[in-house]
Amino acid sequence: MRMKLIIVMGSMLAASGCIPRADQPRDEPARPAPPPVQAPLPAPPPAAADWRDIPLTPGNWSYGAEAGGSAAMFGAPETEALFAVRCNRAARRITLSLEGANQGPMTIRTSTSSRALPITVEQEPIAYSHASLAATDPLLDAMVFSRGRFTVETPGQRMIVIPAWPEPARVVEDCRG
Repeated sequence: MRMKLIIVMGSMLAASGCIPRADQPRDEPARPAPPPVQAPLPAPPPAAADWRDIPLTPGNWSYGAEAGGSAAMFGAPETEALFAVRCNRAARRITLSLEGANQGPMTIRTSTSSRALPITVEQEPIAYSHASLAATDPLLDAMVFSRGRFTVETPGQRMIVIPAWPEPARVVEDCRG
């Protein structure tokens, strides 16, 4: 008896699969589902509102001795330096040099300070804009101890975001003697 009941119930379940759904008329064939709608691509991320979120400018620092002092230069390998920190040991001065004949002041921004420095432009042999500071200027400490990066900018030119690596700190220490 029990076996008979199981067979009858199994037959009823199998037959129920042949009954059309209530929302599907019996005389129309089933319609294929519409293709899925492709979601729109996400919007690009907004421009960084904070300079500390801007990606670093590609390049590396190098350090070397020069006549009368030392220099740390930042830029892509096998190219002229994009930015340089030079020590004139006799004058106890640090010169910050930015590639190009730029207009207006050179603004240095660090995690603790920001300052616009007057510049002089030199055209030969390659155009560079220079700002000069005493080796004891606190802006130099702010640059070398900035949290991972500092920026250099001049009006009308792109901002460069430079990693705060040991090479510029070494030049500053060389000049302080």
